[in-house]
Amino acid sequence: DEIKIRNGRIHYADPSAKSPVDISIQNLDATIRNISLTHPLDFDGKASLFSDKQNIALEGKIRLQGPGSLDIENLLARIQLEAMDPAKILKSIPAFQSVGLAQGLEGDIAASFKRILILNGLVGELEGELHLARARFKTAEMSLPFENGTLDANFSLNHISLERFTGNINSGKFMASGLIQNLQSPQPQSQADISLNHFSLTDLLPPVSQTEPSMEGIASLNMRVGAVGIKDYEIKQTLTGNARINIQNPVLRNKNVLREIFDKLSLLPGVSKSIEARLPQSYNEKLQARDTLFMPIEIPVTIQQGFYFFDRAVVQSESFAVLASGKGDMLGNLQGEASF
Repeated sequence: DEIKIRNGRIHYADPSAKSPVDISIQNLDATIRNISLTHPLDFDGKASLFSDKQNIALEGKIRLQGPGSLDIENLLARIQLEAMDPAKILKSIPAFQSVGLAQGLEGDIAASFKRILILNGLVGELEGELHLARARFKTAEMSLPFENGTLDANFSLNHISLERFTGNINSGKFMASGLIQNLQSPQPQSQADISLNHFSLTDLLPPVSQTEPSMEGIASLNMRVGAVGIKDYEIKQTLTGNARINIQNPVLRNKNVLREIFDKLSLLPGVSKSIEARLPQSYNEKLQARDTLFMPIEIPVTIQQGFYFFDRAVVQSESFAVLASGKGDMLGNLQGEASF
């Protein structure tokens, strides 16, 4: 009537996939009840995933279909992320190495699978939902961690629908939703709506010393994009869509742009002194200021095939305006021209 498994191990490897995986579930303690060759069997258990201690709880029904074939129904899984070792995650799922987890994960995952059909060792059918709460993580490129994350998604073998993904970076709010289709094809299609609201540029940009120039302000980003492919480089090359950047209270610390311009004009004999002699007193005071204060900035951006374009973006202060047009890519390269 009952089978007990202690200290079991399940190993899943797919080196041929577009993103190879090699995952081991260890320390499996499970109980299978109502043994039958014709009816579903009830099971529950605990196991370790990317961890030395048990951090997964499972329960559901399983039907034996023959050697290497199983039909799993109503599977519920709960996972505690705190116990996971980032090094084990990166080793098992190489696709995550481009992200570079700088700290351990935190949060709770609840996954429900309506059905998992395994035929001759291959997953033939998959359908379920995923819920994430209390998530926290930090990548190598982030100066502050992503916190208070929540996620609701549903999935099958051929699609992932991200209903909602939210979280905070300090006082900033992140929100995203999206869809990935045709996962079984060589080039899956994805689309996403992403918004970043009330983010401090100090939190987003790399840290600098107190004497170096740095940009401050409260930034917002709204974008709708689509891409083809599943690997990082494929997405970067095919990313297409539109975005809009807003910055409130922008300030360039430790750099007086107006002073910089007059210093460049000094290369022309007599021009700089001649202009300065005719400036109102208020301008002379601005030339001595340490920082540059800007008016609110709004920049529309077009994204096409992995490149982004902005045309006649206006950055304005009380004393001057800069009109800029340019082109950049996802690797950080930027080229353009501006008039002052």
